[in-house]
Amino acid sequence: MRQEIKSAVDAAPSRKHVWAIIYMTNQGISATALPEDYQMIVSLDISNFRGFKHVSLTNLPRINVIIGPSGSGKSAFLEALWVQCGISPEIYFRMRAFRGMAEQQFQLSAEKLAYEAFFSDLFFNPELESGALIQIMDSMLGARHLNISYSGSSQVVMDLSKPQPTSLAIRPLEFRWKLGDTEYNCPLRVVNGQIVVDTPPSPYPAVFFTSSFLASARESAERLSLLNIQGKKEKILTTISKIYKQIKDLSSESISGQQMVWALVEGVPKKLPIALISSGLNKFINILLWVSLTPGGVLIIDEIENGFYFQDYEAVFRTIVEFCDTYQVQLFAATHSWEFLKSVAKVMEKRERNLAMLRTSFSQGECSITQIEGVSSIEAINQDLEIRL
Repeated sequence: MRQEIKSAVDAAPSRKHVWAIIYMTNQGISATALPEDYQMIVSLDISNFRGFKHVSLTNLPRINVIIGPSGSGKSAFLEALWVQCGISPEIYFRMRAFRGMAEQQFQLSAEKLAYEAFFSDLFFNPELESGALIQIMDSMLGARHLNISYSGSSQVVMDLSKPQPTSLAIRPLEFRWKLGDTEYNCPLRVVNGQIVVDTPPSPYPAVFFTSSFLASARESAERLSLLNIQGKKEKILTTISKIYKQIKDLSSESISGQQMVWALVEGVPKKLPIALISSGLNKFINILLWVSLTPGGVLIIDEIENGFYFQDYEAVFRTIVEFCDTYQVQLFAATHSWEFLKSVAKVMEKRERNLAMLRTSFSQGECSITQIEGVSSIEAINQDLEIRL
């Protein structure tokens, strides 16, 4: 089966639709068919993105924990990773929403200076013609490049009902992905309020649980339904009930057209939506559902400790790591919590080589990252040595 996957990957034109090949369960391909030494992202380079002038990370293991002071670039690092996994400029607007910058309606200006000012937060130095560059190296699929910059060709947007105060034409923001030998140019093009992409690349299998995580009830219910069809719901339920002992059953239900996950709680005569029971439970279930349905994916979590009771940190993290191992998913998780780091050290104590701490810092207007191997980080945590600064 592994040879079949490798053959399918090799046969895919410029790796297009590779992940569709891997995840097509109706073809009998599962996580166990991925190579045993599959590491997912082994290296990452970021240039001129957010607060990062340049960062290069190598030998990234399965479990990566991002630490550092507030405002030092933890969330920006996770955003760099996540935007690289996307397929269109639309992902930028989702990042703005994650940051709470999408509450008001906006209108992209036809004025060059105003247009470029709107996107300036994407770049460490907005004046660089080369734009931002994010590159990842996958241990099986090879290199994937993303360049975000303004197009070399200009376009003029004219409203003939208003006088034009300037003759400067805007250069559309363009996301250019390169997968293997194939390039995909995706300029920002808005038609009737919708972002249109003509030839998007294949997405990299990733999910981003932000610090202010709010699950899509419909997507959660659909994922639970898929696992139930595959006969895997009981594994999720058994795992959840070890930490949330009051949960006796989970089901996907539709009421008045609203589909969501409901739970049977001990002592309560009727089921309740999980979002009403516990934000931590809701987050935990959604993490496990996504991992179970996305073998070989990348799980990105900002402020992983949010929503969980401190006494459950170790059990929660151990479960997430076990699921990542089972489905060969790579984890990038940021945390502020010392208590959570103590739990990380306990869970990873006998498998230090599968752990890296990525410590962000901010100095003289620039974010940087120091990579600390698992052995050193666990020893420091066990000796109560502060490694977050």
